[in-house]
Amino acid sequence: MRGLNSNQFIELKKKIVREALAGGNAAFVARQHELSPKTVNRWVKEYRDEVEEEMGKKDKEQTVSLNNEQDVKKQLDQALKLIGKLQVENEILKDLLKKTK
Repeated sequence: MRGLNSNQFIELKKKIVREALAGGNAAFVARQHELSPKTVNRWVKEYRDEVEEEMGKKDKEQTVSLNNEQDVKKQLDQALKLIGKLQVENEILKDLLKKTK
């Protein structure tokens, strides 16, 4: 962790807190990063609210993205059905034209 400026160090701590909150096991995350579990637990207490808020925003963004994707798929399905109907209608009209000639 040497060579990091204070902003980089704070971001690293938040990243570790995110991992601890997501996995639910601060001791495991501490071992992965070769840190003391007490240190990770202290960081979790310090940054929990901020990190959870950030995580919540990301969850909402992903949900909106999924909803947009589902809307696009729905619109595509509707457009394909309409194309199919129009093709059938077009064929019927062509047949009627042939019969009237």
